[in-house]
Amino acid sequence: MRSLEVIFAVLSFVRGGFSADWTYADQAAWVGTPAATTGGWVCDGMRQSPIDIVTSNAVHDTNLNGGFVFASDLGANIASAELENKGYTMQMTDAAYTTSSMTISGADLPMSDYAFWQFHFHWGTTDDPGSEHTVNGKRYPAEVHFVFKSKSTGLTDPNSLAVLGFFIDKYDDNSFEHGGQWKNVIDAITAAASTEGTTQAFANTLSISDLIPMYQPDVIQRVFHYDGSLTTPPCLEVVNWYVFEQPIYLSTDQYDQFLLTTNAANQQAVNTYRDIQPLNGRTVYKTDMTGGVPIGRLSISAIAVVVFAMLF
Repeated sequence: MRSLEVIFAVLSFVRGGFSADWTYADQAAWVGTPAATTGGWVCDGMRQSPIDIVTSNAVHDTNLNGGFVFASDLGANIASAELENKGYTMQMTDAAYTTSSMTISGADLPMSDYAFWQFHFHWGTTDDPGSEHTVNGKRYPAEVHFVFKSKSTGLTDPNSLAVLGFFIDKYDDNSFEHGGQWKNVIDAITAAASTEGTTQAFANTLSISDLIPMYQPDVIQRVFHYDGSLTTPPCLEVVNWYVFEQPIYLSTDQYDQFLLTTNAANQQAVNTYRDIQPLNGRTVYKTDMTGGVPIGRLSISAIAVVVFAMLF
């Protein structure tokens, strides 16, 4: 029964809005065990996320060097892709993930059936950055999480989720003003900004390969990996985290459009990130390429060209 309660709690977290159960403004209240119907939160556990990644302490793991295996179906359009204003984030969920063949494996993942579930964002304000993870104390303007769920485990299994996290950085250069699906996502966020619960459909035009730089080795092979948790209540410690060193760049104008802080009706949706959590003796791993010579700024448009070329 407890397992079912936790599953319902997590589904509420994924689908629900900015509820009275928790807020980013009072994260101290996350610690403890709320009502029994939540199945219990573990926000004071020993394997919490996000963390500060100290690059000099990260350990090379040769098991990561083989990289991810991305199923070809990740290049297919999601039949019912829909972005929703959750109040505390903007999120696109694939309700059909249980039968999905949009899977990832490899990269030392414990299972081979992680199917795409959803992606969502975390951000700050126009003046303050808002990524969840930090690198050597540096916080980026925003962060996007692509969440994959194992189809062979329950949500309480310590390896049930794999999350690919990309920093979003801004750059004052017109060459980073992006078209394609990322522009469509940003436009959809703008359209859904004013009211919690507002949705924007993509009419079978959005694929994950449009958004993740799956076939750009210089990006996808520079990654940090550690065992962690959900970054919102119930903070379940079930996540295999993969945080990529290379950020995705947006122009300053396009980032400001994404941020939405000028929309008076959406002022609560700022600083949507959790505080850094103690490492508690955990090891952060990295590939041999991570921390090497910088590869320069990559625009989303440039990444999309590479992905398209590799897929077709």
